[in-house]
Amino acid sequence: MAEHRSIKEIQAELNLAIEIEAAEKREVAKNTKPDYTFTLVPSYRPYYKVYDSSCKLYDLRGLVNNKEELRKVGKTPFEGSMTYVFNTLSGKFVMGVSGGSVLTEDPDTWEELSEFIDANPKGGDITSIMNKHFGK
Repeated sequence: MAEHRSIKEIQAELNLAIEIEAAEKREVAKNTKPDYTFTLVPSYRPYYKVYDSSCKLYDLRGLVNNKEELRKVGKTPFEGSMTYVFNTLSGKFVMGVSGGSVLTEDPDTWEELSEFIDANPKGGDITSIMNKHFGK
């Protein structure tokens, strides 16, 4: 004959299993971080007028490569961009001009990004720079 267990015993076992599963999901979510690609490229937004030829506009963009993975663990991927002014005479970024997402305010990051654009006026992938400084 089969052993009969009470509903209370079965419910306790189910509650424990639910608790263990929830803890495992929380751990996976905690360890699932966004994987970003950052680019800094010349901006061609027609609504910004630059009246000084020594100043150029650049868009800093942060794109998430693992959006689906983040969504599966209940996280909302954050992507954004913002336009910044680069002064070719000083070789420095001088300010942001758009209402986008500020991806960094760290002076060391901006120094390195200025050096990057000074050496690469066409812009490009700055993921390694941003990963080094992101979150400061």
